Amino acid sequence: MFLSEDDFMEKLYSTYYDDDQRNRVASLQRDLAFEILNSGCNVVMDAGFWSFEERKLLREIAKNANAHFELHYMKTPLHILKQRIKIRNIDLAKEFQTKLEDVENAYHKYFQEPVDEEGLVIHI
Repeated sequence: MFLSEDDFMEKLYSTYYDDDQRNRVASLQRDLAFEILNSGCNVVMDAGFWSFEERKLLREIAKNANAHFELHYMKTPLHILKQRIKIRNIDLAKEFQTKLEDVENAYHKYFQEPVDEEGLVIHI
């Protein structure tokens, strides 16, 4: 099962940029992931997972469901992320477009690069 935070936000809400709504979606997806893992199926979760605590919570969910956990980290410089966002924004309605300045601010404020102890599969 593939769970995309952006897909949920787009279908349930009128914007990507409401933290309360995003937190509700993240909680729902964690609950769904646990139920799906408990049923014996695989789950791929597509979201930023920028903080160590977010990733730790996912590892705990997998552990509680007796499931294997892998963290795939696509190591990408900020300027490349911003280029990709510009391209992605072309096909999105205005209310779903990512603001480049918000990404840069959040990146510097919240992003914690994963470390080897987190069980990484690194893609460069």
